[in-house]
Amino acid sequence: MIIKAQKVLWYVCLTVLSILLTNCGKSGKSKSDNKKDSTKKENVVKRHDEYKIGFDKEKAQKTASGIAYTIVQEGTVAPVKGKKAYIHYTGKFLDNQVIHTSQNKEPFWFRLGTKNSVVIPGIEEAVMLLKEGGKGNFLLPPELCYGSQGYDIIPPNTPLYYEIELVKLQ
Repeated sequence: MIIKAQKVLWYVCLTVLSILLTNCGKSGKSKSDNKKDSTKKENVVKRHDEYKIGFDKEKAQKTASGIAYTIVQEGTVAPVKGKKAYIHYTGKFLDNQVIHTSQNKEPFWFRLGTKNSVVIPGIEEAVMLLKEGGKGNFLLPPELCYGSQGYDIIPPNTPLYYEIELVKLQ
């Protein structure tokens, strides 16, 4: 079941990438469409100033890379690069708006420490801070998320908040 989901995810990623490459440099939008998109992104950015995620950044532990985190539930076995990490996650803007989640689905998995990881750098680093069976809340700086380019509805230079559970290591 997980392998089938991964193949579907891989196919979707390749399809999106080919569409992006095909349309590179072509707008296809009218000025009014571009203005609507710009306004939408500005509104999303403004909402991030409303910090409603219920995360006490001052009491959190901090990593050298800038992740602020709290461990909600201790786990048992520390992750090791090369292992498969099966996780449940919920990613949010700082206004508590959910961006994406794996809840009510099979756990999402990825191999830790690979060069071309399928997750953003902040997620991989966050998972390495957990232990199998553990849960944590993570405030990721923009440079460990989608950086200055942004992605889809995520504007450039946007910090993100993740609730992550390391379900198992394999």
